[in-house]
Amino acid sequence: MYENAVGVEPRNEELLTQLFMSYVRLDAYKKQQSCAMQLYRASPKNPYYFWGVMSLLLQAQNSSAGGQENEKVARTVLLLAERMVAKLEADGKMEQEQETHIYLMVLEMQVRKLMLVKIGTEIISSLLSFLSTSSVRPLLSWTVPWAPS
Repeated sequence: MYENAVGVEPRNEELLTQLFMSYVRLDAYKKQQSCAMQLYRASPKNPYYFWGVMSLLLQAQNSSAGGQENEKVARTVLLLAERMVAKLEADGKMEQEQETHIYLMVLEMQVRKLMLVKIGTEIISSLLSFLSTSSVRPLLSWTVPWAPS
């Protein structure tokens, strides 16, 4: 039903969202990913992009159980997921903490420990640089006036 409706109105955000959710209920990961990217093209919002990335992660997780051919598919899908997130990060479009968590999940699934350490170090250093700014420093040294000295 939703597929027919999207066929009539291919850029309708509400219909595409409902179609995506119907694919979620069916565990149709490839269709989820395709629909999420169609949704992102129709309405470029990061959550839709990361719906596509998560669909790739689910494809990889589902295909990793099994033979050597399934392992190859899982590696390929994870590589695609990594490149998608890396491109968004390189373009400076990653906006929320959850997006960074998804990026870390992709790398963890690929067993890329060195990349995890590098990204973790970047996150910590950016947090430390934020905490060392003059506008935050007074907050860190602030004491409660009624607390015993």
